[in-house]
Amino acid sequence: MRLGSIAVFAWLLIAANPARAYNLSHLFQPVLLPEEDQSEFVAIPTIIAGFVGLTPGVIIGIPLAVVGGTLTTLIEGDPSGGAAAGMFFGVVGGSQIFSNAVGVPLWTAEKVFYDLPEAAFSSEDAVPPPPSTAR
Repeated sequence: MRLGSIAVFAWLLIAANPARAYNLSHLFQPVLLPEEDQSEFVAIPTIIAGFVGLTPGVIIGIPLAVVGGTLTTLIEGDPSGGAAAGMFFGVVGGSQIFSNAVGVPLWTAEKVFYDLPEAAFSSEDAVPPPPSTAR
């Protein structure tokens, strides 16, 4: 089975169950951005980029899994822990690289071109007039 078909199969499993995709979406949030400060302008492309990053992550994770499995077999006699850790670091690393590569520039653009002018020209933070003393 080719790596591309594995990634497509994993994508179909996640896409077929929206609840599972919702629960896993936090894995694709960039670690460099505050989670509570993201709008849909940033969050949606970032999540999509995280899913796109799964394929390179799998490609990176397979050699890491082989090395990790070999090392834990030599040390402990059981390859499962090292292989799973290697694959995990590859997949999450690939996803985070892609998420941050897309999310950080979008977040910066949103802050500079939307939030900054909105805060500068907003009257919400203006000092209210003093209360009237006339009776």
